[in-house]
Amino acid sequence: LCHIKWHEFDVSIDGGEFEHKQGFIIALCNGSFIGGGIPICPNANPEDHKLEFVFVDKIKKGKILGRLIKLLKGKIFDFDETTHVYCEKAIFKDNNKLLIQVDGNITDKYNEYRCEKLRNLREMRSKSLKKNTLLHGTYKNIEGLREIVKDGLNMYR
Repeated sequence: LCHIKWHEFDVSIDGGEFEHKQGFIIALCNGSFIGGGIPICPNANPEDHKLEFVFVDKIKKGKILGRLIKLLKGKIFDFDETTHVYCEKAIFKDNNKLLIQVDGNITDKYNEYRCEKLRNLREMRSKSLKKNTLLHGTYKNIEGLREIVKDGLNMYR
């Protein structure tokens, strides 16, 4: 805990101005759980056609352990440092490569990550991908999402 480094990035939500952020936890969710059962966004509803941006700002290092325990209990929104925003798209940027986890797969190949709430696979395929950008859509059909994310990652190999 003594050597923790905060995540640092720029984010634009729903086409707004980019804001520089530095914090402890950053998540863009369509579902309630990550990592095999961690309730990162306990009230998320995949059917509501919204993504949920969850951000926990820098906290005092002495509070980290307590915050992690509360997170595991689904109490992330009880933190004073938590920001929770509903959105349809988000863009994350960093001069360095972003460490991104998508559906259990981790990549650090991109310095820009775009995520949009799309309605179908055809819409995802019609989006163009730029070099060093990962575009990720969310769907009701998780197998379709895995196929598209895999296709997007293969484009850069």
